[in-house]
Amino acid sequence: MFENNFSNVERRQILLDEMESLAKSGINCSSCSGTCCTSLANSMQITKIEALDILNYLKSEGRFNEELKNNLIKCIDEYRLDYEISTTRGIPLRRTYTCPFFEPGPKGCSIDLRSKPYGCLAFNPNVKNSQGGGTCSSNKGILNQIPMGDTNKKNIPIALLELWDQA
Repeated sequence: MFENNFSNVERRQILLDEMESLAKSGINCSSCSGTCCTSLANSMQITKIEALDILNYLKSEGRFNEELKNNLIKCIDEYRLDYEISTTRGIPLRRTYTCPFFEPGPKGCSIDLRSKPYGCLAFNPNVKNSQGGGTCSSNKGILNQIPMGDTNKKNIPIALLELWDQA
């Protein structure tokens, strides 16, 4: 299976290369407040392998603990992420929430690039000195090149908690 054949870095390499290419041309997130990580715009969903990558990273950093678990539960409760709301077409509505790993300031995310969700890495500014996320979009062409394996996605806090006892 795909997940077992490649490391977390190898799975993200095409996204990391694209980010580096954009940064060389002056396009990066350094002047942004991180709107894309907050409840104003974030509805990120991840696969099990992405959740495992995050959990493994948190373990390696000594951050896999009850405090983290409680923060994930708090995020789920605050944004009611455990309640599904179906659209008129029967498709669950993607709920917005502030990512539990978002830290206000220039760094923004407390998860290392080599373990971040694919969608986060693919979401980049389209112009230099972008602020507030208004000029950002997801590079779906690159995302489509990443074999996802499991396409069943869940929001970050729920995906992590579902695998908590296995990590």
